[in-house]
Amino acid sequence: MKALKYKLFIYEGTMDFVHEGGHTIEEIFIPDEKIIFNEQFVFKYPDARADIQTAIEKIEVDDKFVDILKKYLNYKDKIEKERKKYFVSTKQ
Repeated sequence: MKALKYKLFIYEGTMDFVHEGGHTIEEIFIPDEKIIFNEQFVFKYPDARADIQTAIEKIEVDDKFVDILKKYLNYKDKIEKERKKYFVSTKQ
């Protein structure tokens, strides 16, 4: 499946930002599935998180791996919904 690989500058948190930290990571965006993954995370997102002009390259991601990513995200959603049943939310 067609995908874009790009670099993205991120901060790990407020302290990282305040102290001029941050670092560059590589991410892969699969437009047809709206899936982004990098070395640590997999998530759904409507578009690439970087300007497409910064794309390093257009790549092909194995269809079997895309299926695994989709199943993972589906289970992640199910787990999140079930997990919330066991905790009382104080948020309004």
